[in-house]
Formats: sequence, structure tokens, C-alpha cells
Amino acid sequence: MSNQFHTYKKLGVRPSDVSNLLSVSRVTASLWFNDHAEPHRLIEKRVDRLHAAVASAAKLGHLPISNDVPRESRYAKLKQTIEEHLELLGLDSIED
Repeated sequence: MSNQFHTYKKLGVRPSDVSNLLSVSRVTASLWFNDHAEPHRLIEKRVDRLHAAVASAAKLGHLPISNDVPRESRYAKLKQTIEEHLELLGLDSIED
């Protein structure tokens, strides 16, 4: 699997964001971002859904999150953006 997490960095999505969105540890997400590990097959569907939502948001210009958004509100805005794009893709949520 090519590391799609490299694209996340360019879009301002951090390992801590991915860890919160996918309910994995920050260390695990960081390992993915740095090519030291790949997501386990048991969470493959969740990761694929996140990838699809991130790609959709980027394509429509909704990522990266504007620098005008205060740092403390950034994750909430990212989560809202991901949820909106999951809905656009006909997916209920990231969860299985």
C-alpha cells in the first residue's frame, strides 16, 4: 500500500488527528505517517473510509483547514469536514 499519509501532511492532517478519528494511539498513527508500519487489516475499512473522505475534501478545496481557524477549534473543524465528506460519499461514518 502506498503511503497516503504523506498527502495528509500536505493537507494539514496530523497523526494526532488520525489517531482521534480512527480511535488508535497517536504513536500508531505516527508510525503510519513515517512509513514504519501500515494499518492492520482489521481496521482497513476505517482507514479506507478516512482516505476517501480526505481525498474528497481535498478535491473540493475543504482541506487544508484555513489558518484562520483557531488552533483549539481546528480538530473540531477537521472532524466536521471529514463527517460531511463521508456523508457526500454515502458513508455513515468511519466506523465499521
